[in-house]
Amino acid sequence: MTLPVPANCPRSDLDIFCMDAILHPDNYDVVLREMAPVVYLPQYDMYVTGRHEHSQKILANDDQFSAFKRPFFEPKSVRADILITDDRPKHPRVRRPIQRAMSPAVMRQMKEHFTAEAEKLVEQLMANGTVELEGRRDLVGKYVLKVFPDVIGLPESGRENLLDYGDVVFNTFGPENELYHQTFSKAGPVLDWVVNACKRENLAPGLMGVQMYEAADTGEITHDEAMLLVLSILSAGSDSTIVSLMNTLAAFARFPEQWQHLRANPNLMRTVLEESLRYESITRFLGRGVITDFDIEGVIVPAEAKIGALMYAAGRDPRRWDHADQFDISRQIVGHIGFGTGIHACVGQSVARLEAECLFGALCKRVAKIEVIGAAKPIINNIAHGTFGLPLRLHAV
Repeated sequence: MTLPVPANCPRSDLDIFCMDAILHPDNYDVVLREMAPVVYLPQYDMYVTGRHEHSQKILANDDQFSAFKRPFFEPKSVRADILITDDRPKHPRVRRPIQRAMSPAVMRQMKEHFTAEAEKLVEQLMANGTVELEGRRDLVGKYVLKVFPDVIGLPESGRENLLDYGDVVFNTFGPENELYHQTFSKAGPVLDWVVNACKRENLAPGLMGVQMYEAADTGEITHDEAMLLVLSILSAGSDSTIVSLMNTLAAFARFPEQWQHLRANPNLMRTVLEESLRYESITRFLGRGVITDFDIEGVIVPAEAKIGALMYAAGRDPRRWDHADQFDISRQIVGHIGFGTGIHACVGQSVARLEAECLFGALCKRVAKIEVIGAAKPIINNIAHGTFGLPLRLHAV
């Protein structure tokens, strides 16, 4: 049943999931942001906001907004929803084993591994000086599909399936349109590999994946939940990380002075990914269900309605950020929502930050300039946003 829409709420027929919107979000997401604090989209029977202030409140406030009742929720999705859709009180319980598996001691060990692998890869790429390569295939994808599956304990063979798995997972957060069905028409073998790889018997002992099953052995979670947690960790630490690192690489190529600034000020390394996530959000849309009536600048969004945060637009909201369309690693980044926020914030964000720090740290030592030498390819996905393919020339120091 469609709920009454407040008379003072603007409506729009813009389709934020059409191909043109995917390619040109400034003509859709940003237009909606500037139209009003909140806009109703009749096509999807939901409200959207592209303003940072309201997007942050919606994602952080799990008392008034439910991830379980979000737009386009499909309870039989192939996606592991255990951390993404579970509201309180279940969510904190199933998240604890992951938090324990990412203790400070474990993160220190990860950093050693990530640093060694990043330096090894960059050394190989730059062995003969300046090199031309494809950013996703030869650098980011190769690095991420090595380091994070290693700490989970995934089998070595078949890890390339994780690239297509990320495309599938992101698309499940949007409508079942033509793009959605195209993705799933070829997803069968990919999903089979991922599910099989995450079974206890196929994971290396003593590592993060098996630790989820050990938590089930003690009764802290169920064995079904353990499997879902491994799938959730894998998704958070691989597909999201690849997108965020590719977007960061593209930003440095677009703003070469920022690369020089980082090389001269390596103390800024920890802010690089934060600014990248603000400037080029890895997701364009995150949805929630409204639990109780919610006032957005005089528009009362009714309980039981669906609402979505336009993440790309919120990240570049000039009301929140000065010179919002500029990539600036010196910016004081506080409160960006690129990894989400609240109890449903990305579970793998600490790992993604570490991967970024180690990879760009290794590149800073060997690469004087990042140059784009061909047309960049955008991600074609209902939800994921950013750079898919990026032909580059890395100039040796």
